[in-house]
Amino acid sequence: PVCRGEVGACPARAMGGASSREASRIHGRERYAKWHAEHVKAAWERAQALRAPSPTGRFAGEHSIRLNRIEFLHVFTEFTKVEENKFLNLPLEMFDELHPDSADRVDVMEVLLPACVCCIAANSTERAQLCFDIYDLDGDSQIDELELDNFISVLGRVMHHAGVLDFFLTPN
Repeated sequence: PVCRGEVGACPARAMGGASSREASRIHGRERYAKWHAEHVKAAWERAQALRAPSPTGRFAGEHSIRLNRIEFLHVFTEFTKVEENKFLNLPLEMFDELHPDSADRVDVMEVLLPACVCCIAANSTERAQLCFDIYDLDGDSQIDELELDNFISVLGRVMHHAGVLDFFLTPN
């Protein structure tokens, strides 16, 4: 395993919270402003219910969770939280921004990663634990190489959507 145990024991899990300077630069962070850690966890549980079970019981890349528009609305609408006479949800425009050209699905992890970083939580340790729990795809309390590879791939795509990579790759 690459990481195991509690948050803090693994440098890969050291991440800032919603109040950090890094989180303030995340594209669309205001969309997560009213989401609490428990809402993000509930969205992850709803997404997991949509995933086909793996025959081996282990996570494999082909078993990632890709949502269509209806599933996106189902997963990212929190029916237990109402504000201003509306359910807490992520706008459907996010789906349109995230899906690649001509694709009709988005990777749920590309929504959950910034949600983990930007959600309302007691502290950054709670956010990091939430992120760890979501990316520990087989639930064995360890982040193995396949899960770390998945996390890094998603992180790269999230950075691309946010324009961070474009900044570094564009010549002056």
